Amino acid sequence: MNIPNSETHITKVRRKRSHFNPRKVTTLAVLVGATVAVCGLMSQTALWRTSVAIEHRDNLAAEWWLKIGSWTWPRSAEWYYLSSIKNRRNEDFARVETDLKAAHQRGWKSKDLQRQQLLALAQSGQFTEVGNQWSELLVDAGSDGPEICKSFVNYSLSRFQIADASRIIDAWKRDFPDDPEAWFVEGRILVVLQRWPDAERVLLEALQRNPTHLESLRELTIPLMKQIKFTEAEAIARKALIVAPDSPDISASLAHCVLQQGRTDEARGILNAAVKRHPTHLGLLAEIGRMHLELNELNLAVKYLRQVIELQPENTELRYSFAQALRSLGKEEEAQQHFKLVDEGTRALLQLSRLTSQVVEDPSNIDLRFKLASITWKWKSRTDGEAWLRSVLEYDPKHAGAHELLANHYESIGQKDEAALHKKLAQGE
Repeated sequence: MNIPNSETHITKVRRKRSHFNPRKVTTLAVLVGATVAVCGLMSQTALWRTSVAIEHRDNLAAEWWLKIGSWTWPRSAEWYYLSSIKNRRNEDFARVETDLKAAHQRGWKSKDLQRQQLLALAQSGQFTEVGNQWSELLVDAGSDGPEICKSFVNYSLSRFQIADASRIIDAWKRDFPDDPEAWFVEGRILVVLQRWPDAERVLLEALQRNPTHLESLRELTIPLMKQIKFTEAEAIARKALIVAPDSPDISASLAHCVLQQGRTDEARGILNAAVKRHPTHLGLLAEIGRMHLELNELNLAVKYLRQVIELQPENTELRYSFAQALRSLGKEEEAQQHFKLVDEGTRALLQLSRLTSQVVEDPSNIDLRFKLASITWKWKSRTDGEAWLRSVLEYDPKHAGAHELLANHYESIGQKDEAALHKKLAQGE
């Protein structure tokens, strides 16, 4: 057997390797360099396009270009900074915090990051933390104008300073005429003021700018139903369900409109389908109770309406339906107790429109504001009443009556720590 000369074989292999290695290394270096250059260029282009999309308030495009940027290059300080803006506008505040920390660690400008943090506080309703920095935000709003305007309006409404809110809404509509949010917020204020025709008109303006704006669709059903326009309200509710098919609130509104038009079988179908998915939703249970009352199914009417009244004792309209069902069942004594409460609540609610107008004219009148808060909490809405009471504390942090009623409120909903805190504050401790 012939054994090849090992030295000759190794020499040939070395020669062969030395013949190919320089070219391979050079080619690989060129490819790597080109790839790095292309990726770097793509990354810079993606960040630039993200900035343009953010300036034009196109969040979908911004999200797309951020993805391109992260695929082509490690995430930079600028990437995290731009991502924080996109996520803030989407109200994803947990990711905003993560983005801002990452941008800071990578050396992005502190002034920019502080502004984004301040905007996030404003958008998330942390008005105490924003303090007196509103003018700074409003003067230099830029493309964040809609978020800043909406936040300031919410802040003004938390103090029920309608005049301040209205001024900002006018500027918002002027600077961003295609933004439906400005018209929606104005419409919501008009609903609170119970100016039903004006609310209807303004919310329709919002829908002209975006026919699928869910909040406007949902809110518009209120002034329409208050004006007994059940056919129009039904049409709006059906459009809203196309946008949010699983919304129990909208299903309840639709069922109410259908029931008021005498189509009880159709209302039953809507309610049965919705309550299967949301068995504890009070709006659905209330409409089921009303439906059974309409059909003279009195035991079922009492069953469902009692559930709602126990959880919403301030709801005068439902209490009246409940009292009617009790009377029809022959439970006159119990019915009379509820009719008496309905009479008391109705007289109190008749003052709301006048009181609201007075508070608009004189927002710093603490006694007036507290009276409005008390009536709202007891006879209209516990949630709205809580907001009103907190607005009293904005003007007078030591107001004993507001603290006492807030203590009752938190006690009734099982928030023991909050209740204990306000009891102490009511006693001046």
